[in-house]
Amino acid sequence: MYKNPTNTPASDDDITWMKSRLEEMNQRVSILYEPVIKAVNVLPPKWNDVTLALETKGEYILYLWGTSV
Repeated sequence: MYKNPTNTPASDDDITWMKSRLEEMNQRVSILYEPVIKAVNVLPPKWNDVTLALETKGEYILYLWGTSV
């Protein structure tokens, strides 16, 4: 899976989905981040398993989201 990575650009929907998850978490913990300059899918997204690498003005963020049912 990691041997030949193909970091595909994240769509606007991917970024919007991530921001909505962060807003939900902000009800308990304050998460501050700058506007996203660039975002890529580190792994191909699945139903509820997202791995994004984000670039902002001042930092790089690895965003991992996964759940199980």
